[in-house]
Amino acid sequence: MLHRDDRERVLKAWQESVTNGTPYEQEERHRGVDGMYRWFLARGVPLRDAQGRIVRWYGTNTDIEDRKQAEEELRRLSGQLLVLQDEERRRIARDLHDSTGQDLVALATTLSQIHASIPSSSRSCASSLPVSSLADQCIRDVRTLSYLLHPPMLDEAGLEDAIRHYASGFTHRTGIDVQLEMSPRLGRMKPDVELALSSASFKRVSRYPAAFGKSPSQDTN
Repeated sequence: MLHRDDRERVLKAWQESVTNGTPYEQEERHRGVDGMYRWFLARGVPLRDAQGRIVRWYGTNTDIEDRKQAEEELRRLSGQLLVLQDEERRRIARDLHDSTGQDLVALATTLSQIHASIPSSSRSCASSLPVSSLADQCIRDVRTLSYLLHPPMLDEAGLEDAIRHYASGFTHRTGIDVQLEMSPRLGRMKPDVELALSSASFKRVSRYPAAFGKSPSQDTN
């Protein structure tokens, strides 16, 4: 006996095969003598006579319960892995922002104080050393990396606001004007989907900003 959740789909597919004379193939659940349902791969092919008329159907039912259970376990493990990866990204992003980032800010401040304490007669020589600019660049890189690992607005506001926030920061950092066209149908998606989309797109933009020209447009339709 067919599982009630499969009945409409299976009967519709079988009717289409009979009407059109095309091979039938569906994954469907059947109840055994023990009352338990198992997955089967059902196939059917028509036998035609010399005039092309269907005279009978031949079919097979292959037990695929073990494969289905393996697929379900794989989906469960994949989901668990995504959760663990997300947690690790959050931790690293938080450590970069709260620890490494703050240490770099302190370093940049100390360098500025040291520069200010240098006598005016020696300041021109010290200014030729790119230490302060390197520290500022490190601060920007760490903040960008922290954002790429896990955009702070993604959980609370969703992908659209996270993109807008990133675009604003990208313009501020690079001087490249970004024009966004966001579909009104975008809405919220599953957290793992939003994270994957944001990470992939943000990394691409941050690595190749010149590829977007002076006024890149991101269309999310």
